[in-house]
Amino acid sequence: MKMKYAAMLLSICVSGANAQQANTQSPNYVLPTGFVHTDEIPWGGAGAYGPGTSFRAVFTKDSGVFLDDLLRGMWVVKVDPGGQFTVTTSPKEDLAFFLSKGTGKFTLGDDQIDTKPGDAYGVPAGARYGLTNNGNEPVELLMYAAPLTVANPATKPAKGRADDMEWVPNTTHGPGCDQKMLLRGGFSSVIRNMWLMRGNPGSVNMVHSGGDHQIMYLWVAPVPSPTPRDSRTYGARIILRDHVMQARQGDAFYAGGAPRRDEHGLFDESPKDPLIYIAIGALPPGQGPGPGGGRGGRRGGEAGAPPPPGR
Repeated sequence: MKMKYAAMLLSICVSGANAQQANTQSPNYVLPTGFVHTDEIPWGGAGAYGPGTSFRAVFTKDSGVFLDDLLRGMWVVKVDPGGQFTVTTSPKEDLAFFLSKGTGKFTLGDDQIDTKPGDAYGVPAGARYGLTNNGNEPVELLMYAAPLTVANPATKPAKGRADDMEWVPNTTHGPGCDQKMLLRGGFSSVIRNMWLMRGNPGSVNMVHSGGDHQIMYLWVAPVPSPTPRDSRTYGARIILRDHVMQARQGDAFYAGGAPRRDEHGLFDESPKDPLIYIAIGALPPGQGPGPGGGRGGRRGGEAGAPPPPGR
């Protein structure tokens, strides 16, 4: 299996002739299931979360992407200046958030937190959460929902701030890869962790698979050259199962865990710009680092209802 991907990478880097190398800019190309350009999803659901809010449904349970019911969905929620993601609770599911744009004040349990890009929040079922945009530009929040399949004994929310953490080399993933552990899964019985991953220029996140289900979102991505001299675009590429795709900022993909174990990887062809993405993993209760567990290892973009207040 690894030889297949080695050959694929060699073909891309040397001749660009591999049939699986996708020209995702072509109007005739159909993205593989579980991969989506989020910037092509229209904003909808005006006011669904409160005044001045709208959302993009990236992956939902009804879209047929997920292998099981561990994850219910991923959304990008926008809060306009002066708007509010109304403070609420979700008694029947754990949630995780990552602030990708803008500034505001995030409600986490009993705390009011001045928040900025790179902040992450883990919300156990029943804990309060919300956001007020007191800035001058829209806030965008990545939101992930994991329904409870067993009772979650955790009551304490979690938070992480990327600016307060140092990059740590992740040689397991491949040369040139770093990470920051934004959230550990102790707040949830299903959500394993949330990582901020960086691929430095020329890095290779080697093709791999695992037992946990993962969703990746490209927060920062190098812009391909408009006039490449050959198959090297000086951008970044994503491998998902048997597809290789040009990557761009805002792309998201789902890599299923056991029993299918979707193989995936990323590599950065840019000589100067990094690739930075958010990865979140989910495992069945008892298999991850959440309460009671040890360490263990239909396309996106279609309409999907957000988790309503009080869910």
